[in-house]
Amino acid sequence: MPTWVLDATHILGPYYERVGSGPRDIQPLTFTMMVSWWLQAMTDAEGGAVSPPVLVRTGLPQAMAHGEVVRADA
Repeated sequence: MPTWVLDATHILGPYYERVGSGPRDIQPLTFTMMVSWWLQAMTDAEGGAVSPPVLVRTGLPQAMAHGEVVRADA
């Protein structure tokens, strides 16, 4: 079980604006596309350059910097 929960509303805010929706009414496929954009931005960033401090403290942005997002269709 997780030891803490991160509210990603602010992290994903620009992406919600981009798709013209919000967390309460977004469709599943649109959310998947939006998270894909966010993950791609994370791999393009320099280890947290576009990430809020709360996310930087997790080490995720640094781990994903210069990475690659691979999507496998189920």
